[in-house]
Amino acid sequence: MGVQILVATPGRLIDHIERRSLHLDQVKFVVLDEADRMLDMGFVDDIKFILSCMSKKDRQTCLFSATMPPEVLRLAQEYMDNAKEIRLNEEEISLDTIDQSYIVINEKEKFKHLCNFIRNKDQKQTIVFAATKQRTHRLALELKEEGFRAITIHGDLSQSQRDSAMYKFRKGLEDILVATDIAARGIDVPAVGHIINYDIPENPLIYFHRIGRTARAGTAGKAISLVSQDRVEDFRRILKATDKPIRKLNEEMGIEIPPVPQYMYRDYRQRRSSNYQRYNGSGYSSYRNNTYPNYSGYRSRPSYGSSENQSHYTYNEI
Repeated sequence: MGVQILVATPGRLIDHIERRSLHLDQVKFVVLDEADRMLDMGFVDDIKFILSCMSKKDRQTCLFSATMPPEVLRLAQEYMDNAKEIRLNEEEISLDTIDQSYIVINEKEKFKHLCNFIRNKDQKQTIVFAATKQRTHRLALELKEEGFRAITIHGDLSQSQRDSAMYKFRKGLEDILVATDIAARGIDVPAVGHIINYDIPENPLIYFHRIGRTARAGTAGKAISLVSQDRVEDFRRILKATDKPIRKLNEEMGIEIPPVPQYMYRDYRQRRSSNYQRYNGSGYSSYRNNTYPNYSGYRSRPSYGSSENQSHYTYNEI
């Protein structure tokens, strides 16, 4: 007779489809959980293939996602009819038991401060969030060179590699987990006492999902954000998205806020207006085109031949 409910990862499901050990033509209800994370891990083609093996007639499709990047919206438009959107827990998702702080510094100074924060912390474990897979590898290698025990987790790792990394981290064999946002949800390690945002996310909701990996099971935790010059505006939106205090460390540490070139503001406004609508304090409205830039600095720069572009700087207080 077969089974009534099947729970599977995309890769294993496709394996069964190709071996003809599983038929999906009678499926009437489909749930894609953590849709944004699956797409971030590169499963978009796998998901489309799986859905194409199912009949569209009388089929209900549900997508669960903490954020709504363009890929999720396009998937919904392509495979869902008369879709309804339901938003939950939009108002306030920061935690009272997390001591949040940030420091505004030059990009080139971030690694030095990362090491100092790690050295000065207590014995609890730390998750360091980076924006890209390449940066997680580089940071982990550099941390090891400084004498720290660090391991990475990101979307390019196989399932066995991710399981191995999480096993070592949970058991305390590694003190520091350097991760992309694949680790921002679904990880429950009570010993994690510190979250360090090495790269600031564009979406405030991602920030709150990240820091939610500490202060588990009623314990307290700390979250520190290293805000580089080109992420000042992104962090300002995080500050506006919560009424919980996020302490600024520059003054108490005696670190001067670096000047921010004005072209960064112009590039930022252009990027914001072309990619998605402004965060309204309780969630994001739909994205406006297919661009969803990953962090690697700002790609488009104004001409440097102009003296105006070369000499105009400003201090951005946050």
